[in-house]
Amino acid sequence: MVKLKKIKKIIAFILVLVIGNTSFLYKVNSACENISNNAYQFAISFLNDYYLSIDQGEDVNVENYICDSNLLNYINNKIYAKAYKLNVFGVDDMQNYSVSYELKDENVLSDKVIYTIFSNVSFNYKNEDYISGYGEHIKISVSSLSGRYVINDIYSKYDDYDTDIRDINVGLDYEYRIITNDILDKQQQVNEKIVDYYDSLLKGDTKEFYECEEENCTYEASNSEMRSLNSLNRNAMVTWADNNCSSNNPSSGNSSITYYYDFSEIAGNYDCTNFVSHSILAGGSVMYKTSNNGIDSNGWFFTNLNSRSSSWSGVSNLFNFLKNNTVKGPKGQKISYTDIYAPNTPYPYKAGDLLQFKNNNGIWRHSALIVGYAAVGAGGTTLEAVVDGRTADGAYNYRQRQSTIYSGNARRVIVMKGYYN
Repeated sequence: MVKLKKIKKIIAFILVLVIGNTSFLYKVNSACENISNNAYQFAISFLNDYYLSIDQGEDVNVENYICDSNLLNYINNKIYAKAYKLNVFGVDDMQNYSVSYELKDENVLSDKVIYTIFSNVSFNYKNEDYISGYGEHIKISVSSLSGRYVINDIYSKYDDYDTDIRDINVGLDYEYRIITNDILDKQQQVNEKIVDYYDSLLKGDTKEFYECEEENCTYEASNSEMRSLNSLNRNAMVTWADNNCSSNNPSSGNSSITYYYDFSEIAGNYDCTNFVSHSILAGGSVMYKTSNNGIDSNGWFFTNLNSRSSSWSGVSNLFNFLKNNTVKGPKGQKISYTDIYAPNTPYPYKAGDLLQFKNNNGIWRHSALIVGYAAVGAGGTTLEAVVDGRTADGAYNYRQRQSTIYSGNARRVIVMKGYYN
């Protein structure tokens, strides 16, 4: 078992742990100076081990942190599923690896402390010259048991794995939820799908996972529909997405048209499709405003919460608008997602196109912007998309392999054809 070096305080509330080339930094906001430091350090120590396990292939002993048998099984199974990608890409795929933590909230109860922590993971994919990363919004509960700290629960509020298995928005914001046998049964089903998916990547046969499940999945726009289309500035789309996906206060894609509102502030909602809509604005598209009041099922626009279209922030709504639009605003064309055989050109999709993901419950759940490619396998002849996305403050994808997002579920590409004035 790998044991992390003991964390030593170097300045007040800032501590660093270094293991080889892997570094971890955590800090406490000045607003939380009355934190129970030992419990928080225990939570961070667990998170360090957790991320080393899933991204670096380290063998760690979760029993050092968890006593409840069902929670222990759940976390071990989650680590197994999340780390299975390393069988395809290798344990050295995520290089110059580091994780930083930001404490966002502390809720001290009579029997436990519940922390809200933002984890920011940064790395370079092997042989790629750009930085990648992802962020998670974590709730973790720590209590004292027989003179030692234990973790009662850990839940990543916007992580597709936890939300699919433990139900959306169920976590430590609400009543403490015990890991039941039903949850473990569902987890086993999800894990089997993830394992099958990565095994298919090893074999180079992902058709059953990537193929669009709808009839006539590749939709060809007619010549009349393609009339008068203006080109989008794809470089501007990618630059805007890179600069804003991890921001707690994203800028507008075009501040002269509208402002940026974080849709995850609305209970039960995510920000991912709103983020993608702003990236399209950054590319130069105009809005298609069809009303001044309410939430309109037509058009593509956002004036404020009381005047907007459902296509602005809804995954399937945006897809349907882009596919069918022939009037004003952006135009897209759907194709099935496939990995790319690099020698074959032109590529079916490129930076500035959109990628949407289904979850394990069969719902189109996530929208992201394709910003480049990463090699699959040692040969480098097969490429997959890397994407930027933003689900909420602290939950984001930054040039992340698409295969590691909603792994084992269907996905579809929306090729952006341009926009109508």
